[in-house]
Amino acid sequence: MTILITGATGLIGRAFLEMASPDADTVALARDPSTIPLASSRGPVDWLAVDLRDPGFARALPRRADAIVHLAQAREYREFPERAVGIFDVNLGATARLLDYAHRAGVERFVFASTATIYQPSHAPLTERSPIQCTSYYSASKRAAELLIGQYGQLFRCWLLRIFTVYGVGQRDQLIANLVRRIAGDEPVAIQGHSGLPLSPIHAADVAQVVLRAATPGEATPESRCGVVNVGGYEQLGIRDLAEEIGRALGAAPRFVFTAGDDPPGFIADRALLDRTFSGLESISFADGIRRVLAEGDIAMSTR
Repeated sequence: MTILITGATGLIGRAFLEMASPDADTVALARDPSTIPLASSRGPVDWLAVDLRDPGFARALPRRADAIVHLAQAREYREFPERAVGIFDVNLGATARLLDYAHRAGVERFVFASTATIYQPSHAPLTERSPIQCTSYYSASKRAAELLIGQYGQLFRCWLLRIFTVYGVGQRDQLIANLVRRIAGDEPVAIQGHSGLPLSPIHAADVAQVVLRAATPGEATPESRCGVVNVGGYEQLGIRDLAEEIGRALGAAPRFVFTAGDDPPGFIADRALLDRTFSGLESISFADGIRRVLAEGDIAMSTR
């Protein structure tokens, strides 16, 4: 089996390569060749230096593939409107070209890393049928990519994995990494209401096992030809809960600054469909996960 993976040097991509079967032929794409030595895997990997912003990048891909795991996203995804075209080129343009390649290359499974931020925030757990409310160019580009992928559902099996708050070693400038930095530096953490934004944090290794099973024949079948599945952790934790757990792991009590009002609506995953579709998933608690992050890499590695 040949699996082609984009975003292979990213947080989830690295975890995926660690889990991939040594019997699979893995073709990994990386935009910057200098980052390739940072990624490792259990089995052999053929690395290709490919810039997904290049309209002709598909010419560098193998003639045939069995599955595509599309994890890549634009690095400048927050820089709207200044970098809107670059975000579009990676999040939407590259997706369209990969889908065209998938059809021509005989691909049987296409796995796409989407985001929970396409949902309207809620105090209740979000199901796959919850209202959509894209409040950023990034989330709108991910939702648009989902709609494109859905049109290929009659040609090959597609998975749209709506990933919630993911964290892990080497993560940069994201919520949990920033909380580690603030608490380690004795900087205050802002909390709206009593507990702050409610979330379902999930370790990158837990996301990677879902991605791998979605890409592997016989592991699971979507309810439709294009299956939408929430991928989040079991726990419902506010920012305050996360900060207190990080503080325990660091041996440093976090300082809080509270603002008046109720806890805001957030992004809590309803995992019913995920657990029904991919039975027997292992799950790392946030307490264990954040200790693993801090043990595997120093604070600077975890936050830069």
